[in-house]
Amino acid sequence: MSDRGRQPEPGELASLVDALARKFQGSPELRASGMRHVTSGIPRLLARYRVQLVEAPSWMPGFVLADQPVVHARPDEGRYGFASQLAVGDADLIMVPIKRRLLAFYTVQPLVNRHFTLKTERGLRIINAALGRNAVKEVACHPDDARDGSNVIRHIDQYPASALTDGSMK
Repeated sequence: MSDRGRQPEPGELASLVDALARKFQGSPELRASGMRHVTSGIPRLLARYRVQLVEAPSWMPGFVLADQPVVHARPDEGRYGFASQLAVGDADLIMVPIKRRLLAFYTVQPLVNRHFTLKTERGLRIINAALGRNAVKEVACHPDDARDGSNVIRHIDQYPASALTDGSMK
């Protein structure tokens, strides 16, 4: 959508993928060149976002880690990742777990302060629900966080995606 300003025609994406696959199969250099091309575009892609570090204090459980750990989303629309046909460049929010109690938010609009420490377990659970929504099959966490993490996943509807950006997550 960002590239062409429209929805793809039926079969158009499959045709593009097939054409690229044929090119890749024909030339090993295209793989290396493609990787250089993609990685060189990452700074330009991320330039429109603000980085905010979010920390969970030591008295809280930590963040969960999904089998697709980097979340790109439009939370207000309930769209998460490629499963929602969302391109990274169309996302309002990108979440990147760094370690057990540290996460980076890439946002178009800042959530609160530049960097912040969560004050409530509800805020942590809202984030963990978003990370869990991005999972294809599995969500992992530190053993000490298993009970809270599994409760969040079981009751994921109690932690709406819109809470990530509506100011209620603190």
